[in-house]
Amino acid sequence: TVTKYDNETKRILRLAIPFTCSSIIGTVSSLVLLVIISKTLGTNAMLAYVMVDISVGISGSFTGGWIEALSSLGSMAYGAENYELLGQYVQTSCILYVLSEIPMAFVWGLNIGKVMLWMGFDES
Repeated sequence: TVTKYDNETKRILRLAIPFTCSSIIGTVSSLVLLVIISKTLGTNAMLAYVMVDISVGISGSFTGGWIEALSSLGSMAYGAENYELLGQYVQTSCILYVLSEIPMAFVWGLNIGKVMLWMGFDES
């Protein structure tokens, strides 16, 4: 049956519980950061922070493919106990991730002011 509590279910729960807790902690810490920014700097600064965070997060999603590939390939190499290949995957993924983030940093660094003005924020 679907509701049977067996060894596989225990293994899945052992993995799911820490990931769920990590996700909850990340969300709560983001909310606390938003509250601190809002209370300290005001609503406009909070909205600007959120808009910049979303914009930069979108480009992080595109370049994050290197990390996702490492997760898949690295797991297979580790499972096959091919640690040399695993090391090559980790090094290659890290280098390619950094190299793909450098152009994004320049693009956002040079254009984020224009994007914020386009979204209706004033220059202050």
